[in-house]
Amino acid sequence: MKNCVIYFFVIFLFVVDVDLVTGSEKWPEDLPKVLQKFDDVNQLIESKEKANDLFKREVMELINQNKNEIDELKGLVLRKQTRIDQLENKIGGRFQCKLSYGGENCDECAPEHYGYPNCKNCSCNSEGSVDLTCDNSGTCSCKSNRFVGAKCDTCASGYSGSPLCNQCAPGYFGYPNCETCPTSDPYYALVIDQCLYFEKIEMNYTDAKVNCANKMARYGKGRLYEPKSLDSSETVAAKFLELSLIDYFYIGVNDIVQPDTHVYDSNSMPLSFTPKWYSDPDSDSDYRPVNQRGAKNTCIIVGSSTSFLGKWIDYWCFDLFYSVCE
Repeated sequence: MKNCVIYFFVIFLFVVDVDLVTGSEKWPEDLPKVLQKFDDVNQLIESKEKANDLFKREVMELINQNKNEIDELKGLVLRKQTRIDQLENKIGGRFQCKLSYGGENCDECAPEHYGYPNCKNCSCNSEGSVDLTCDNSGTCSCKSNRFVGAKCDTCASGYSGSPLCNQCAPGYFGYPNCETCPTSDPYYALVIDQCLYFEKIEMNYTDAKVNCANKMARYGKGRLYEPKSLDSSETVAAKFLELSLIDYFYIGVNDIVQPDTHVYDSNSMPLSFTPKWYSDPDSDSDYRPVNQRGAKNTCIIVGSSTSFLGKWIDYWCFDLFYSVCE
């Protein structure tokens, strides 16, 4: 608008004969034509301004329509600048790459990084990953079925003890397999938070141990049950009675090395509690640790009938009885 005023003033001086000394003036006869020309010029200026605004809008619309191409050009410029930086940092015929970058020309991610050209650390869990490298999506390779997650930093179902995941979660048994107790089979049962197998076929002590290794290889330790308390011993005996396996059953306790010195099968450590020994004063059989049979009585059987439920007996190892496995 300011330009219009100036322009009008120039036109005014031009078309009006003004005596700048006396101040007298005379208007030309074709003044209406001059004023019309002024209007035409003013409209031309306004139309140019509108055209300029329209041009700006069209440019912005073109920018928006070609955003992807523009972003690609920006990326190209960034890569070119990176290349320039690489050339500037070249030392002794090799490039001194920036942190997280590697390769002969620094045009790839460094080991244990991913996502070129925006390289990031893989951040693999050292405990759960095969190594500290990852694929192009940042996913690490887990070393075993104990670990899951993109970074192998989460314990898989059935495992606990992060970050090592080296134990079974509650309700799972038999590390490193860590599976649920197969209680759909009535002879597998959870007893005091422990998965046990109650063998219904009677066999001798040696065969019972082999059988436990087979039955419990996936769910436990694969051995004869080793009670750690009087309560657990009696609870297991009650389960035999519930299953109608009424007689005696082998457990993982013996006095093979030293008669009447009873230890656990797995580690030869002495019992951690005092059991209840069965005694029958009317019988000439010796049931208690101190007996006349000596080394012949080297294994422990436990009663599962109502009359001697949970009572321990020092007995021959070659007789056939039930057994319980853990």
